[in-house]
Amino acid sequence: MEQRPDPLAESGLQFFGKISASISHEINNALAILNENAGLLEDLCFMAEKGKEIAPERLKKVAGGQLKQVRRANDIVKKMNRFAHSVDEPVCQTDLGGMMELMVSLSNRFIANKNIAVDYASPEKPVAATTNPFFMEHLLFNCLDHALETAGPGKAMSIEVKTGGAGPEVVFSGLEGLKASDGGFPGDAESRLMALLKTDVRVDQAGGTLTVTLSG
Repeated sequence: MEQRPDPLAESGLQFFGKISASISHEINNALAILNENAGLLEDLCFMAEKGKEIAPERLKKVAGGQLKQVRRANDIVKKMNRFAHSVDEPVCQTDLGGMMELMVSLSNRFIANKNIAVDYASPEKPVAATTNPFFMEHLLFNCLDHALETAGPGKAMSIEVKTGGAGPEVVFSGLEGLKASDGGFPGDAESRLMALLKTDVRVDQAGGTLTVTLSG
């Protein structure tokens, strides 16, 4: 008898794989630059061995580039670690603003590919939400992905996390392309996540906004 995978688990694994692949791509970029700088250092050492004077500024520039990429890779790994630990607990209290910041950061490669400016700043005070961290991240990522597809002609959008009357909210605005969308969002994957998380996703085509509301 053929066993069909659970749709939520299957889409969750696909989401995890997509983010992990993007993270590995970013790490590889940092390693490629480190390798290039290491090769340059080898060239400079070879020149010094041959008696050629090497300007200290050149060495400082290469060393500075190395440190920059090490810091970049370290930051990527920290975010990867944080993302990986989102599966540790099925339900816990979390900071919705910090979670959205993480998803925007992990989506930088997708944002850059769309050539869209995303304006987001975490709220001054934490916006507490009791939820399943991993599946909430999945829903926020899907919403961000749809927002990127429907950003206006100015190629700019904004994200705001706040405490609304019905509960914590994440508002994606500047989505002028929603007016011409086919209305297929939220789809089946999002609906399953919404039911699990007791979360509502509202699309306002006229206003160009997409709002995620968590139950208070």
